[in-house]
Amino acid sequence: MISAAIAQIKDRVSFVDLCREYAELRKSGPHWMMTCPAHDDKRPSCFVYEDHAHCYACGWHADVIDMVAKCEGVSKGKAIKALADRTGVTLDSKPPTRLQRTLEKRNVEFERWWQRERVREMGFRLTLM
Repeated sequence: MISAAIAQIKDRVSFVDLCREYAELRKSGPHWMMTCPAHDDKRPSCFVYEDHAHCYACGWHADVIDMVAKCEGVSKGKAIKALADRTGVTLDSKPPTRLQRTLEKRNVEFERWWQRERVREMGFRLTLM
């Protein structure tokens, strides 16, 4: 399944090293900072964490795939293929079956339900402002 291949890609690529290929990183506490590739940035406003980046100026959020797509100027599909080639992950050429799509959808629904239940168990209440 493609989601399993994407998970393998994310496990094999060091996000910080990937960001170093596209911009100069500055250490800022336990994390790194870089200029944001999503907008014209003169000062670093994009924090780089171990698995994602977030720009506090424009709100852009990126994982490995989004970073490659934005910096290379390609679609997410091409970014996934490039990262798969780079990491040696094989992508399934067949699209997922209806059963696989249904199971994946149910897994996502279950994860959302589980998170809501955990929040309820801990006694937290989400309130709308």
